[in-house]
Amino acid sequence: MNLRELEIFHALMKAGTTVSAATALCISQPAVSKALKHLESRMGLRLFERVSGRLRPTPEGQALYRQVKTVFGRLETLERLAQDIRQGRNGVISITATPTVAATLVAEAVARFRRRPSWPRCPRRRGGIRSTSRISARWACLPSACLRRCCSPPSRR
Repeated sequence: MNLRELEIFHALMKAGTTVSAATALCISQPAVSKALKHLESRMGLRLFERVSGRLRPTPEGQALYRQVKTVFGRLETLERLAQDIRQGRNGVISITATPTVAATLVAEAVARFRRRPSWPRCPRRRGGIRSTSRISARWACLPSACLRRCCSPPSRR
């Protein structure tokens, strides 16, 4: 089995017909049918029942689809990550500040940054705070260029 066959299977599960899946993938209907036959043969499973011109997933097909959805969900996450990296919306920044500065200026800057519509789609994690002469806090997904803009004093008009 290869990723293209899984992509075709995924499209078939979503579309319900080989014609609709072929249209969604910009390939021919015979190519979809051939890939499905090949996938079923390689797996030794019947993934669909053919009923009135439509494909109805078998229990085996449904079980496989649950895992395939996870795979394609991960691929979409990778695509979003690549886009975020290209646009400078990803990375980790470490901020070291005294307790007073961390509790006031840094906290306010991070809160303002998070309210921005361009806030990256990734988990918000906070950790690594130590009680020493310096406090070190890490916020995930704070692009340094955006943080600099966010932390800059407001312009006076």
